[in-house]
Amino acid sequence: MAELFAKEKLIEMEEMLVGLGPRLTGSQPHIDYINFLEKELISYGYEIGEDDNVFNKWEPKDYSLNYESNEGNIIEVDKNDISYYPYSGQTEEEGVTAPMKWCGKEPINSFMGSLNKIAVVSMPIFEADCGLVFKKREVYPSDFIPPQKQGSPVVSTFVIAPVLKHAKKAGAKAVICVMTGCSDDLARHQYLPFITTYAGIPSLWVTESVGKEIIEAAQNGKNATLKLTANYGKDAHSRTIYAVLKGQNPNQSILVNTHTDGSNAFEENAGIGLLSLAKYFSEKPIEERNRNLVFSFVTGHFQLHQFGNALNQATTRFLNVHPEFWDGEAGNYQAIAGLTMEHLGCSEWRDDEKHENFIKLDDTDPELVYTSNEIMSRMYIDCIKDRKYVKALMLRPKNMVHFGEGQPIYKKGIPSISLCPGPDYLCNVAPNGYIDKINYDMMAEQIDTFRKLIELLDTKKREELGFKQKFNFGIKF
Repeated sequence: MAELFAKEKLIEMEEMLVGLGPRLTGSQPHIDYINFLEKELISYGYEIGEDDNVFNKWEPKDYSLNYESNEGNIIEVDKNDISYYPYSGQTEEEGVTAPMKWCGKEPINSFMGSLNKIAVVSMPIFEADCGLVFKKREVYPSDFIPPQKQGSPVVSTFVIAPVLKHAKKAGAKAVICVMTGCSDDLARHQYLPFITTYAGIPSLWVTESVGKEIIEAAQNGKNATLKLTANYGKDAHSRTIYAVLKGQNPNQSILVNTHTDGSNAFEENAGIGLLSLAKYFSEKPIEERNRNLVFSFVTGHFQLHQFGNALNQATTRFLNVHPEFWDGEAGNYQAIAGLTMEHLGCSEWRDDEKHENFIKLDDTDPELVYTSNEIMSRMYIDCIKDRKYVKALMLRPKNMVHFGEGQPIYKKGIPSISLCPGPDYLCNVAPNGYIDKINYDMMAEQIDTFRKLIELLDTKKREELGFKQKFNFGIKF
């Protein structure tokens, strides 16, 4: 009898995942994770396909920071209060030493006067009306009130992160970026932003409490030593893997996808969910499976500018390389639907009102669920009505924004449902991977929801699932 992974199996796999370390794109932990997924799929009887992707890889090794205070003392900053700015740059082992220059807190910094100095800038974590990027379809349960504003390090760094190439052009030796407007606990270990190109200038984030003293010292031109050792090289490789489970209908498919690179226990753990689904459906007789199931585990989400581009997620490359799985042309499968899973089992943690403490609010973080039309939205709700842990916000893509790896499927016009929760801690490279924040019962429920969706979609005709609604535009939530 086909069964999804039990809770104990989910715990075992999450502990394995976190034990590998951060799976930054093309890193050894990332390679190990992809190899693990491949081995598991083979053990279920699947044949594995792969795409070898070539990219430019920056990989951090070590980092530290000390500075001269206004009293003349050398202050060694605690490593917990420092994190590296991804794809910024690197130093030699001794680091770079230079006077600091306070360059202000404007969202786009000019870095004037920072020639041969270590520039110091600050970036506020801001809150924006949800209507700028989200268009609400409906919520479940009906009494769930979604937040009207959205503010997190992820969102802020996507919009107003210091532009390091400006600092390099100004001749700065390095950059210290102070993250303000959030608690130190939330600011720590952030791997952000992950959508920028290589800047060629070493840069570190620091927490606000440490940053205040650094800013004061920088205003007086005090010295600092910044160390960020890393490897940067071209022609690195990273694999996307995929597997197909044949159904009775040789001409149609259902796409099921996620990505494999990430920073902690949540980003990205949905590969475990896809494994559970792949095993479950492989154990069902073909008489109970109508469509071909295409499971894809794509790489490059943490290097979107190289694997997708500024407006497209990494799955774009997979779809473009493999029209045989979805476009219905010349004997290719016609994808009747696409399902995307990301960030499973998220509990809800937010800063308190004073942004002094990062605290747990609930066992269930809101689910952001993009759907290509109202038919798919209602289908998702029909499949979650018996869940204990659910606060679902159904979304229509808005103002050219569709977060997550379901975006390319939506843009191809395939009826789609994309689960993409966005907890504030999503991109923290925390020492324990934030595994303590997982709600395993919720994770199991989410995987079962997608089991139900696949089984329901498998009974539907393509014309029953409607057509893609275009991006909504405006500011109304």
